[in-house]
Parts: sequence; structure tokens; C-alpha cells
Amino acid sequence: MGSIQTKFKLLAAEVNEQHYYPQLFAEILVAHDMGPDGIASESYEDKKIIHMCHDFWEALPDSPSIRREPFFALCNIAERIFD
Repeated sequence: MGSIQTKFKLLAAEVNEQHYYPQLFAEILVAHDMGPDGIASESYEDKKIIHMCHDFWEALPDSPSIRREPFFALCNIAERIFD
């Protein structure tokens, strides 16, 4: 299944590869005091990752067009905020 850190690292790569709102993703990362080096080294706590992903999810446009890769990977992490 993999750790949240590993899933987040894969999600960040997919955001860039799929051109999935990369500017918005970068802005939310900065707002959470996160960056590429920390993602690559899997150094962020699960709670921080979950909150960042939830904020990114909430900031996405309210449109069916967002439901493409890596939307579902994002949801899998972001929805953990409710656990």
C-alpha cells in the first residue's frame, strides 16, 4: 500500500507530469512551508501532507474537468483528514 510520504512524492511527480494545476499545487506547498526537497526526501509528517493535500483539493476549480489523473490519488490522501 505504501506510506503517505511515498504516495505524496508520487502525487507531486504526477501533478507536474500531467500538468495538473502545477501552479496551484506550488502555491499550496508554499503556504504549508513545504518544497520539492522535503517531498523528495519524504521528510514531512503524515498530518502535514494530509492537510496540504486537502487544501489543494479544496482549491481546485468546481468542475468535472478536475476528475482526471492524478485527482484520485490526491483524494486518497486528502480524505484522510476525516479519519
